[in-house]
Amino acid sequence: MKTNRKLNYDLLRVIAMIGVVVTHVNSHFLYIADVNSINFYFLTSYTSVVRFSALIFIMVSGVFLLDPKKELNIKTIFKKYISRAVFSLLIFNTIYLIYYYIVVNNNYDFKFIIKALINFINRNISGTQFWYLYAAILLYLLTPILRIITKNASKREVEYLSLFGTLFTIVIPTITSYWKFKVLNFRYEPFNMGVNFSAGYTLYYFWGYYINNYLDIIACKKKKYVYFLGVLSLIFTIVSGIFVSKRNGNVNLVRNFGYFSLNIFIYTIAIFSFFSSLKLNKIGNALKSLIIYLSSRSFGVYLVHTLLIAIFLNYLPNIYPCVLVPLFSIFITILSLLVVELLMKIPFLKKYILIC
Repeated sequence: MKTNRKLNYDLLRVIAMIGVVVTHVNSHFLYIADVNSINFYFLTSYTSVVRFSALIFIMVSGVFLLDPKKELNIKTIFKKYISRAVFSLLIFNTIYLIYYYIVVNNNYDFKFIIKALINFINRNISGTQFWYLYAAILLYLLTPILRIITKNASKREVEYLSLFGTLFTIVIPTITSYWKFKVLNFRYEPFNMGVNFSAGYTLYYFWGYYINNYLDIIACKKKKYVYFLGVLSLIFTIVSGIFVSKRNGNVNLVRNFGYFSLNIFIYTIAIFSFFSSLKLNKIGNALKSLIIYLSSRSFGVYLVHTLLIAIFLNYLPNIYPCVLVPLFSIFITILSLLVVELLMKIPFLKKYILIC
């Protein structure tokens, strides 16, 4: 089977897709769990393991959209990428709103149409996952500027920008979040001077490009250090989540589970680096086809899965959440794929939104 697709990133999309489903299934049980129960230990581990998922989508986008070899102009960015995100928000946020407004709350007037538009403008999303689309729109708007950098910068200059952004977006905010270092308010000084050095999600966008283009230059032994730090970061995330929650007497996964905490950053970089280095050319054609198929439906699954979770949540059997979460996640993933196939019968959705 010959294909020009990069299977590494198709596989990463599939893993991220499943991880996002697990995240949202797991959250329904995690925050009501007894912090002293074995269920809580499992549920905290689940959410820690898949915490990289949404960030991986951003990094994969950086691989392709920041590649200077890719033919991409401002018109194409608006026509293909920004319009897709905007239409996805308008259509699916409205569908979610209709469900919650009419089905759940029994309101049968048409105010939901106006409310949908207001919510869209105010970023008051009906689907918890739609924050990603707002972030994506901003990243797409920045892409022409960032492509100037990737086209003209040397490897050393790309490294400088990546490390500089990491310092002010990840490292300093993480260090100064601990009480012993809160007296060091220098992370706020750039704001006081009218300058913001934080890169936000642009950092992950840029790191995706950097790893794809320069990781092979790094010696194999150095990669092992990255993977080792990734494993340590995952362990730290699980242990710290359990420890802080038990100390507080309730579930508290704020500080060390944020997308800009140092441990989540290192773990995400390690996951992305590992899969981007895999050699998948020798795998069977059937498996290649499956990976490509699931990858092409990943955005559709992302759009519909939390609505399906909400619909079927009340029909779940009364079994241990640590067992139920994996089973329900598999069910929701398969059901989401089926729903996406049905939605693809609508030509507009198939052409402009659902297929990656």
